[in-house]
Amino acid sequence: MFYNYLKIDLRNLAKNKVYLLVNLLGLSFAISCCIISYSNYKFQSEFFQNHSNAKRLWPFVSVAFTIVYKVYRAACLNSSFLLKTESIF
Repeated sequence: MFYNYLKIDLRNLAKNKVYLLVNLLGLSFAISCCIISYSNYKFQSEFFQNHSNAKRLWPFVSVAFTIVYKVYRAACLNSSFLLKTESIF
């Protein structure tokens, strides 16, 4: 019974090659995005893990942004805590 279903599915996939290609490309793209996002999450969460004072360390981020043709540079510890903002130009 299962063998008959498998034969029918393989015949349908052989007839609809474009449909098969689009589905395989979409699935492979989605799985690769999941793998990349998980590896990025794992890297970020374990960045300071091997340091002796890991609980006392904070990642420092420097960001540049533009408001009405004026470029600003901001230094922050995380997305909610802004340390300093200054104009570059």
